[in-house]
Amino acid sequence: MVILCEKFRFIRDDIFLCPWVDSETGKQKLVMQKINLETNEVELEDSIDCIHAAVTDISIDKFNEIKTDDDAHNELLEETLFIRSSHNLREINLTPVEKYKALKSWVAGIAEAGKEGLLIQSRIDSVINIWVQISSRLLSFMAKIDPDYIYEILRKIEKECKFEGIYHKSSIIANLLPILWSISKPEGMEFEYIELKPEERKIMSAILKIEPPNELFEKNPKFLYLLKDFPDYFNNLNLIDSMDLYLYQDLSEINPSLSKKLLDEALKKCTKNGILDQENYNKYLNQIADWIFFKYDEFDYLSDFYGGIMYEPEKEIVFEFLNKNFSSSLIKQYPQFFKILFLEISANFNDKNKNLMASMLISDSIDFFEIIPKKILRRRIPFELDIIQTYFENIGEKYNSNKEQHEEWFIKKCTNILNLLILNPEELGSDIKDYTYTFNEILGPNIRDYTYNRAEGIYYINSCDEILRLLFKIHPPDTLFTRHQFFQFYFKKKFLLQK
Repeated sequence: MVILCEKFRFIRDDIFLCPWVDSETGKQKLVMQKINLETNEVELEDSIDCIHAAVTDISIDKFNEIKTDDDAHNELLEETLFIRSSHNLREINLTPVEKYKALKSWVAGIAEAGKEGLLIQSRIDSVINIWVQISSRLLSFMAKIDPDYIYEILRKIEKECKFEGIYHKSSIIANLLPILWSISKPEGMEFEYIELKPEERKIMSAILKIEPPNELFEKNPKFLYLLKDFPDYFNNLNLIDSMDLYLYQDLSEINPSLSKKLLDEALKKCTKNGILDQENYNKYLNQIADWIFFKYDEFDYLSDFYGGIMYEPEKEIVFEFLNKNFSSSLIKQYPQFFKILFLEISANFNDKNKNLMASMLISDSIDFFEIIPKKILRRRIPFELDIIQTYFENIGEKYNSNKEQHEEWFIKKCTNILNLLILNPEELGSDIKDYTYTFNEILGPNIRDYTYNRAEGIYYINSCDEILRLLFKIHPPDTLFTRHQFFQFYFKKKFLLQK
């Protein structure tokens, strides 16, 4: 194997850029080296795989002929553009030697220009928007050798990108991009896993002191991960139009108030001359709510969850959305999210979410009582009569609309509530001997609401009378009382049912 390679000094006497081409395979690399000038040994080396593509072929004589002829020159440009955009693209194969000549010319130009060459390359990278940012790799290599080098570049950018005291936006953004890339995308690491090292946080502080345009981050949202330790700057950005689902999932963990910030931005954007464009605002509200639904729908556990996992700003947006747009189809689409929301509501029940909870309970998409363990429900649901009354009213309305058709459905829905009102001792564990034991760990703070009926061997909630009065208001079928175990002991001593 023969390697075509030559060294060009870059910025310092001990740093070299080397065009590297395998003469057999044609593989190309830009090699960066730090040399010990005394021993000539390579102390540090890195490389970037390169590709040079030819867009057209032309002889030297032909080129010399047309370079002074404007019409012929323009004809060549049009022909080149046509070749690159046609469906019958003809591949032009360069020999390894030709590839080496092209690579060598490019590397020599960067090396000769030094710091200016690096800045020029950063602008090229920005324009063509390539994934492997060559300028950022060069910066990273230089920073490994001299950590202060990036600060020197930043001072140069700050000085040269100003005209009459005002930054040239596109210029400063193009020049700062490779620095952000150099600290944001270590090889093999995804953006969401970035954890800035102390020196990298110092670089970010220096970048933000320059007061770069917000577009640097707004139009390159992947760099938002770098602002984890700079919440004040993050909060000044307008992100509503650059946000997406996966970015929201990651950044909402960094900034718990992100959902509120996005909705505030949407409200401001949709308000002109004091008038809100409600239709456009609702589109943003729906989008943000959908991101929240999706985020929590990915949770795959509930066994130890008693509420408090959702951020308050997210809950507020969810309630605003669902109070206007609730439907059973949403529960089908995001079942895990609604199980979590059910527990969140039950842990902090209030009048604002009473109807929402009742709507969720009567939905046929998910049987919350069966899927979520009784132990959790008993601990978290305070058996608010308002919840149960709303629930009974809703299922009663459907039942009374067609009793024959909905009787079985109605009995099942009532049974779900009644099952929560009682507790068999075996559910508490076989090791419990004394029924006066305080079952705080099992039933939570509402244990005092239960009474143990020794004759029937069962605990039941003390507010049963009030709950059953609410049930009787909707005139349930007699079959409910003969089927449910709760009535086998409770009504033996109660006046509500004489059958």
